[in-house]
Amino acid sequence: MCDNKVQPNIGCIKNKVSLTKLYKYYERVFAAIALVHHIGATKYGYYSWYNNPLQSNSSVSDNIDAIFRHLTAHRIGKTVDPESFLPHVFHACCRAGMLITIYYRSIHEHFTPIANANGKRDISSQITAEEFLVLTKDKLIPEYDDETALLMHIFSLLCELGDGSNDTTDILDDTACSKIEELVLCIWRYTLKLFDSNEISYDTDKLDMGLRIFCINNNIA
Repeated sequence: MCDNKVQPNIGCIKNKVSLTKLYKYYERVFAAIALVHHIGATKYGYYSWYNNPLQSNSSVSDNIDAIFRHLTAHRIGKTVDPESFLPHVFHACCRAGMLITIYYRSIHEHFTPIANANGKRDISSQITAEEFLVLTKDKLIPEYDDETALLMHIFSLLCELGDGSNDTTDILDDTACSKIEELVLCIWRYTLKLFDSNEISYDTDKLDMGLRIFCINNNIA
């Protein structure tokens, strides 16, 4: 017999911001993510993190550790990653996207990888459905007007997650937000604040022409 009862706490947030508006709001962050993915692909191959996370140092714990490293470097004033010549916060944004993808997949079997090796550099080819899904939780994250306070909150979440105190809240329940989802959105919001205050910069002369044009076209130079 089929049980047609509706789950009471699923998808019940009213007046959500449309996903298209959220995508537009985070567009600069997604462009930064796509840029880092391209740099990584030249070293490891396109979508290696997605199709072989354990072999590509892209497990949940790997991504949390990488975010911690990049944001610590950023916090002490080492703005640009010495290998990619991109801001450390770009790498943190990218790792945050990778984190939510691998995390969703690890606790929900129906999130399965689909190989895509076309090698395109546009934004949408580098962003996963899981990253778009986490945007729907944006309304649940409190606003931080102060950049420093937001960064300290991010480090607090990282420490909690690093200690293994992961919130196992059902990620598909729109009425709740896991610590990992909150971490991802806070990192992306923090990076937007840096964009808005013109604090993000890097040496574009060290990027190839194609990437320079990409940065200019996506307003991340």
